[in-house]
Amino acid sequence: MKLIEDFIADSAKSQTPLPDLLEEARSVANVIGEFEFASFCEKELNGYDEDDLPDYRYVEKKVQGWYDSPLEPNAKRYMTTMSKSYEIRDPMKVVCDISKEQKDYERFFEIPNDPWKGLYKNKEIIRLISFQRIEFFVRQKINDWKNQMLKNGKLALDGSNPKMEINNININGSVNGSNIVGNMDNSSASVNKS
Repeated sequence: MKLIEDFIADSAKSQTPLPDLLEEARSVANVIGEFEFASFCEKELNGYDEDDLPDYRYVEKKVQGWYDSPLEPNAKRYMTTMSKSYEIRDPMKVVCDISKEQKDYERFFEIPNDPWKGLYKNKEIIRLISFQRIEFFVRQKINDWKNQMLKNGKLALDGSNPKMEINNININGSVNGSNIVGNMDNSSASVNKS
């Protein structure tokens, strides 16, 4: 199948955009019946809601605050910095777009109902490497899955059809000259000669 061949080739290229690779992997996983992996791909593509968030999507966020109004001459300016764990639930496209900017993610914010509003500045910082690690882990997980599927024979490099599990076969009509290749564990077949 061309879909599988394209996926195998694209997964080996580091320049394949990760959202595109996730979409290919999701499609292939659905075709070969690997629905748990397809679900993983969908979550990475669409972002995480209230689902359990994978560990690699917890990153460090630094929050800085400092006095930003005029100071008396020779007065010292102080800044506070606090680090905390932050959940990145965004779709992979957002993660990749931030990563493409090749700089730390920084966002100024105001504290609601702050009586000192306007006197202080507050900023959140998430280091660029945090987004790059997410991309690296997801790309690695896709390739590990692909390699396991190749090893298990569910994907093939030679263009042959992958081994697929078929649970029920109903044939209505003649089966003269036909054959079935594969295991029929826990299966039964009945043939009525007509």
